[in-house]
Amino acid sequence: MTARLDLENANVTSWVSCATAENGRLRLDASAFFPGGGGQPADTGRVRFSNGNEAEVTGVHVVDGEIEIEVDADVPDGVHVLECALDAPRRRALMRTHTAFHILSAVLGEDGAEVTGCQLEPGRARGDFSGIDAATAKAAVERADALASEGHEVTIELLPRAQFAADPSLVRLATDLVPDVDPVRVVNIAGIDRQADGGTHVMNTAQIGRIVFDKFENKGARNKRITFSIADA
Repeated sequence: MTARLDLENANVTSWVSCATAENGRLRLDASAFFPGGGGQPADTGRVRFSNGNEAEVTGVHVVDGEIEIEVDADVPDGVHVLECALDAPRRRALMRTHTAFHILSAVLGEDGAEVTGCQLEPGRARGDFSGIDAATAKAAVERADALASEGHEVTIELLPRAQFAADPSLVRLATDLVPDVDPVRVVNIAGIDRQADGGTHVMNTAQIGRIVFDKFENKGARNKRITFSIADA
């Protein structure tokens, strides 16, 4: 089983891994590469082999609990020791964006809005919500921005599945897509939000910067889309 450094400490950006190559993929014994999920795209980065050759990481996958990567080079089958490094500025921007989205979903959730879709990019996000209008959307982003500036601590909890299942407030999605795992990983933004999540986040909301409203779109009777950007404070 791959040691998931990305889930333990999202600030890890370089590490050494023993990798097993097979059929063009490298299976890592330790990885900080986030494989994508929950609207957050997979990380990118580079690996350096013991012979000094380097390659770009072109794909990150989860296969039976193991992290496998694809690179833009031919890799012979066998065991390789890799120096791994992810694209740190891109990851940092995604962390800021992801935590901002959690704050926004918490603000809208106070009035019963549910998340029906989410797509995160470095420094930009669009989210689909139920039961909101343009004025509500803009006001929610402005409130999320104000909350972020207050500097709330962000921590990770691992809850037993039974305890998680007993608290429906831990899922803000209109459709419960939480994997059948035990324990369940929960992101806690102190005083603002607690929800199940497998992505990467900043350690304090002050690290987000500004949350800036971009636009509101009506995507049908149920889905209303908010697009926002992240800017330096």
